[in-house]
Amino acid sequence: MQKDARYLANVRAQYEALPYPARDPKEERERLINPSSERLSNLNHFCFKGRQDFRAFRALVAGAGTGDGTIYLAEQLKALPGARVVSIDVSAASNDVARARARVRGLRNITFLHGSLLDLAAMDLEPFDYVNCTGVLHHLADPDEGLKALKAVVKPEGALGLMVYGRYGRTGVYQMQALMRLINGDEPDLQVKVDNTKAVLACLPAGNWFKRGADLVSDHERMGDAGIYDLFLHEQDRAYTVPEVYAFVERAGLHLVDYCQARDRALLEPATYLRDAAVLERVQALDLPTRRAIAELISGRLTKQHVYAAPSADTVASPDDLDNVPFLSGFPGEGVHLALAAQLRRAPGAPLEVNTGDFKYAFVPRRHTAAIFTHLDGARCFGEIFAAVRAETGEGGLTDAALAADFRPVYDRMAFAGNLMLRHRSVPAHPEPSAGPMRPARRR
Repeated sequence: MQKDARYLANVRAQYEALPYPARDPKEERERLINPSSERLSNLNHFCFKGRQDFRAFRALVAGAGTGDGTIYLAEQLKALPGARVVSIDVSAASNDVARARARVRGLRNITFLHGSLLDLAAMDLEPFDYVNCTGVLHHLADPDEGLKALKAVVKPEGALGLMVYGRYGRTGVYQMQALMRLINGDEPDLQVKVDNTKAVLACLPAGNWFKRGADLVSDHERMGDAGIYDLFLHEQDRAYTVPEVYAFVERAGLHLVDYCQARDRALLEPATYLRDAAVLERVQALDLPTRRAIAELISGRLTKQHVYAAPSADTVASPDDLDNVPFLSGFPGEGVHLALAAQLRRAPGAPLEVNTGDFKYAFVPRRHTAAIFTHLDGARCFGEIFAAVRAETGEGGLTDAALAADFRPVYDRMAFAGNLMLRHRSVPAHPEPSAGPMRPARRR
């Protein structure tokens, strides 16, 4: 317990001296940091079966730091008077940065609290629809205690977005941490420790393990001294493998819904790497967590375990519900569904390749894919789209079940990549933040 008390004091001191992530509130006038895991459309699709209207939505950002998740959620919810974001952090300095960012944006739907997420039970807060906890639990003396504290304040029908570090992708980081502990010893001055780390980084040989994998992390380059300290000098920093994060979530009485980021889902898909048909068939016969554990070891690049979790095992919107509205996500501009339909009609049956910027994938269109895309305008539900296809083709005997089966392989491929999502027809569309760079789809 004495060690834990010292650890908590030192961690708090770190974030008071070096608020993280390093943010300049004035930059809110120029840009909005938009983590895709916190997009309302993503949350609705993965965590609320597409049925969340967000009108009275209550979100908690636990260990909010300087406010990336807080600001983004509040910005999306600001037009809904009944929606609120509660932001809590142990660092008063980090809270000050987040408050300043909110003032620049004119956001008034945030309640800021100063304290630990471990104190939530004593705060008498109403339960939350959604809890975001990114990059925090792995810094606690007992991460399991922290996750159970979060589960206790989420509604039974709610969900959580969690990020803890990935072990294999951070192999070089942990070797650097061990190195700097040897060099810095009991040095109490944070700036001296940072300066020592900079000196070491400047002379690393090419064979150094961190140097070999330096492209996997960038905080030390983008975040200044705060990034260097958080990456290389943190006193309490543990990481998880895929099997360990599944077990971590399950010990708290939660279900792992899915990985939040399409890039991570691709990294954790064995077919991304395996080319031998017999080996791939053998691996694909295994359960999903084991398949992902295999892909994690093949890749070695997963630096974060970023997942949605929920008390319920059934939270993802399904294409089997014909009242769900499919909509394209991550494509720039308007009328993308019509452009895709036109491309498919120009070369019927030929694979269509999509480059998301993070990875490439392809889908093979079926007989009615082009016709379905023609009517996939983000406003019509599957039932309405299928009725329009029947009217267009003149095939009155074409059933909803037949069209759903025809489209399902395309849906599965695009949904896996985060480019096709669902919401129920009873809820309005949620504004889609601008996507990152993406090159046009093309034939291959």
